Amino acid sequence: MRIITIILFLVSLNSLCGQELHSRNKKAIANYQKAKSLSDIGNLYQSEELILSALKRDDSFDEAILLLHQIYIRKGNLEKSSEVLSQYRSEIDQPFVNRILSDQLNYFFEEGEYSKAKEILNGINGEIHGIPQEVFEMLSNSVEYAVQQIKYSTEIRFESLPKPINEFGMQYFPAITASGKLVFTVRENSGRGDENLYFSLDSIGHWTKPKPISQFINTDRNEGTASISADGSTLVFTACNVPGNIGSCDLYISYFDGKDWLKPELLGIEVNSIEWDSQPALSRDGKELYFVSKRSGGFGGQDIWYSKKTLGGWTKAENLGLSVNTKYDDCSPYIYIDKKTLVFASKGRVGMGSFDLFISTKENELWSEPLNLGYPINNSFDQVGYAISHKGWAYYSSSEESGKIELKRFKIPAGLLPSVEDRFISGLVLDEVSLQPLKANIKFEGPDSNKLTSVSTEIASGAFSVFVEYDTYFINVKAVRYHPVELTNSEFKKLKGGTLLLKPFKVGQKIEVRDVNFDFNSAELKDKSLPILDEVISFIQLNPELIIEVGGHTDTIGKEKPNYELSVDRAKSVYRYFVSKGLPKENLVFKGYGESRPVSAQKDNEESVHNRRIEFRIAGFLK
Repeated sequence: MRIITIILFLVSLNSLCGQELHSRNKKAIANYQKAKSLSDIGNLYQSEELILSALKRDDSFDEAILLLHQIYIRKGNLEKSSEVLSQYRSEIDQPFVNRILSDQLNYFFEEGEYSKAKEILNGINGEIHGIPQEVFEMLSNSVEYAVQQIKYSTEIRFESLPKPINEFGMQYFPAITASGKLVFTVRENSGRGDENLYFSLDSIGHWTKPKPISQFINTDRNEGTASISADGSTLVFTACNVPGNIGSCDLYISYFDGKDWLKPELLGIEVNSIEWDSQPALSRDGKELYFVSKRSGGFGGQDIWYSKKTLGGWTKAENLGLSVNTKYDDCSPYIYIDKKTLVFASKGRVGMGSFDLFISTKENELWSEPLNLGYPINNSFDQVGYAISHKGWAYYSSSEESGKIELKRFKIPAGLLPSVEDRFISGLVLDEVSLQPLKANIKFEGPDSNKLTSVSTEIASGAFSVFVEYDTYFINVKAVRYHPVELTNSEFKKLKGGTLLLKPFKVGQKIEVRDVNFDFNSAELKDKSLPILDEVISFIQLNPELIIEVGGHTDTIGKEKPNYELSVDRAKSVYRYFVSKGLPKENLVFKGYGESRPVSAQKDNEESVHNRRIEFRIAGFLK
């Protein structure tokens, strides 16, 4: 049975206001006050006994009649709660009658019985004890809204995620990357253990078996309520009661290096406070953070706050203001892939129940009036903990009658979210020979060289996904020990499945550049050879894992030993030039081959010049 959130909250406020009670019987008042205290802490049975005793002494005690009605509602005994009004109606003042009706109205509203709530609403007229006009207006407007939503609802298919997802007793607060990595919180040991983070991959139509996210993140304490950036590079999660925390629950950040998550770092006082901080939401690139906090400086119990990553670190968190937050609880933010659309939950706006989902769009740093996502996305239950993929799938968790909490999803109706799929690029980077996935870095450069987006593949799958804001761009793909690839966006779109095949470097492989030639019997570099050598320098700088052999050669004119010595001197000349230009010595070896590997059999000077050369080959790889 859910507690009546709006109305009973105000009862607690009423008890603090010091209003004069509507009874002169001291014993009845004493019993009422004891019953009220017990009711406030949830002891409804003793509270009921005391309040009945008070009413035996004074059956016109308005506050006692109201409290008895609320106790029965909270116990789920609708029959007895209805009898209260019938039994005492002639004794109770009209504002208290309206209050009892309002409590009934709120009960049926929160149970999703909107038609019954509407019937009760039609019978409430005049002053309502203990409820400000603005609160009752929001409740009555919500009833009207819910009735209309049910009447004109959109059909949506809600589905549980298939096996092997949902193998735990409790899994909730999902987050999703653009490449299909699902991160979520698991309550271990059938809900009796601590919280840890798990992940699963959406791999060509099926989900992989969930695994703990990392030994560097999960501990014997609670780690949960996480957000992962759409590019999969950054994770922010909540950890509570950790030694060194700033507050009770704080936000931590970790970065993915392609193989595992790095040791988490506590976000500083710019983000965390001495109060409760949780429910993070990262932008697609991990550079903007939305989260929920109970800190001072807000407008309600829980507010949504914002911080941005700069070269100097994270900026001091700012409240999103009354455009988003209300004087009630606002929570569970999710920033969509466009970095402009915010989906969040709120108790402080007209809706279908307690927490409804709303959507707001940022233009010129201002948030638009939030739009309720309507029925059946919203209903009488709490809508919190949603994550939305760039393909428009909303992932969330839901409690079953058995007590199990499962992960589910639904497709958001067209028109509620901006279309971004044409801006989102996904692909694979594989070894050309073995077709095994590669850890690679992909750069997308727009027509303006200042517009640059980088993303890394996941080593397990070779997959990458990135949001590109420009229409035309160049793609550069680089993986250690592989030839880099450059192509335009139109060339990329022609690739089957966006699959990029990289050719591996091999020991002994020749680096194809123009010939570096020498005069007869000379090891002196020619000026026209320097641009060729600079090309090789650039190649090595782009592939710093390579060890390059500088091989010197001679023609076949003359004796073998002097030719060998000359070939070594030629290789040394190039080696010294490379070192003088700043290349690390560990990237270089030099060797003379003399006249042993001619490329021309002719001995005349015009043809033998091709034998007086330098060749560059891959000698190995740095560890």
